[in-house]
Amino acid sequence: MKTKFLLIIGLVAVVVLLAGCTQNQLSSPVPEGKKNCGTDISCFANAALDNCKQASVTSTFSVNLFGVTQTTTMDIESKGIEGTKCILYQKYIKNEIEFPPELLQNMTEEQITEAKQLAKIFEGKDMTCKLEKQEFYDYIGNIKSFVETGSGSFSSDDLPKEKCTGSIYEISDQCQTNTECNDNDNSTKDECKESSKLCVHTPIISCTNSDNYCPSNCNSENDSDCKNNSCGELSGRICAIDEQCSTNYVSASDSTKCCLSVCEKINSCGNVNCSDDQKCVSGNCVLKTCAEKNGIVCSSNQTCNGIGTNSFDAQSCCIGTCESSNTAPSNAYFEGNELTNLTGKGTYTGQTLKIKIMSISATGTTYSARLELYSGTTLIDSETVSAGTRLDQTFLSNGNYILADQVTITTIAVETSTNKGYILFNVVT
Repeated sequence: MKTKFLLIIGLVAVVVLLAGCTQNQLSSPVPEGKKNCGTDISCFANAALDNCKQASVTSTFSVNLFGVTQTTTMDIESKGIEGTKCILYQKYIKNEIEFPPELLQNMTEEQITEAKQLAKIFEGKDMTCKLEKQEFYDYIGNIKSFVETGSGSFSSDDLPKEKCTGSIYEISDQCQTNTECNDNDNSTKDECKESSKLCVHTPIISCTNSDNYCPSNCNSENDSDCKNNSCGELSGRICAIDEQCSTNYVSASDSTKCCLSVCEKINSCGNVNCSDDQKCVSGNCVLKTCAEKNGIVCSSNQTCNGIGTNSFDAQSCCIGTCESSNTAPSNAYFEGNELTNLTGKGTYTGQTLKIKIMSISATGTTYSARLELYSGTTLIDSETVSAGTRLDQTFLSNGNYILADQVTITTIAVETSTNKGYILFNVVT
């Protein structure tokens, strides 16, 4: 397999071999003056062989080696006579290579990329040759013979290099060492190929430690270069408490439980029967949050008019209403107030965030609040919440939690003396 691949690389690394022509095999009369033959090679050959008359053609040729098809589109032009010599011009417009499925199965992604890049190197390159008439006629005659008989071949290697100039000859010996091929792009592997002395820049898709690049399909578990990426930057998300990742968790800069697949709702604890105030999380029964119990957490100056019970986020969750005859405590936040100096994470790492209370409303005896999260004056997210809500597990940006501090709403209530709604927060940094 290796020998065959080297032969393929050799095919695209030399000046392009032209064989297996797929153009129309037409023979057209040659008018006086310069002739633009379009894609008709026979028209061009007839004109060029008539005392090197000026003519041009754009044509596509194919060559097949070991089942690999290389297709080249090029401009060929007879520029007339200069002194006693005929002027031939060629420019490579497009050069592509295709592999059969059975060969692709035995090639690495790097080998495929290398072969295709080497083929692309010829695109845009040109050459001008000043040839003796017989040399010119032989070359054009080979093209004409190939078109008319469908056999044989012709190659620009048949042309004497000492009589030709152009950018096609600048391709060889592009480099000697890998350091000469640096394209300043960390997402590519830069190599100087020993066989062709050409630079090849292969996209990095494998998870490799210490190569200064973290592909999108890699993470900190399999590539040390991903260690500074947040879960969001890894295109993952942090599952909620009642969710679990459909695959294994990976570590990110903001969480050791970053899910790169799907966060699925947990709905089974196997043979364990959870009580009504519990839910199943990762096979274990845990207390529901106060909000999940449709309860609220009363403040210190309130009493629960209903049933008090424990919850995941509060020791006293009120299933009913919280009643108060007192004024709001000094640490209460009213509509228009802001909870400031909160710490961001993920894409907001290093930034100070704030929560603004936009409105407080009541539905029957249940209170809710509309809150907005800001970075400076930039609105990040807005949510309608109730007492018992963990805001660090509520506010999102691009599907990821962005509050590093644990912020819980302990109370949403109304001050009886003013009839104004207020909120009490519990913040754990």
